[in-house]
Amino acid sequence: MTKLATDTTAHRYKRHRFPAEVIAHAVWLYHRFPLSLRDVEDLLAKRGIDVSFQTVSEWTVKFGRNKKAAIRLMRKLLKNQGLTPRVMVTDKLRSYSAAKAELISSIEHVMNLGDIAAGRWLRSYRDDYH
Repeated sequence: MTKLATDTTAHRYKRHRFPAEVIAHAVWLYHRFPLSLRDVEDLLAKRGIDVSFQTVSEWTVKFGRNKKAAIRLMRKLLKNQGLTPRVMVTDKLRSYSAAKAELISSIEHVMNLGDIAAGRWLRSYRDDYH
């Protein structure tokens, strides 16, 4: 690994209680295998690492494999907008929340549940503000 890659990796995991290798392993386990957050917590506990499933959840959002793709997609979409939007509507994928927090934390984020009630709410929201 080059010095630049090492510096970048160290910066990503700065101010976390656990080493980068533990965090990366937990995120890898969650995304690679059909495991729940509690399963990952149990596997880490068997290795002597005391971490809660909530912490693993936060790691998967912050360091998950889809965050980079979500950031790339949001940058592309926002570049074509002219103005910063007031509301962003996405599906339930958690990487969108992580990307939004990093890029544009000031706007409201609505996760579209795909049901009729959510559609009605979004239409009324749109009509009220446009």
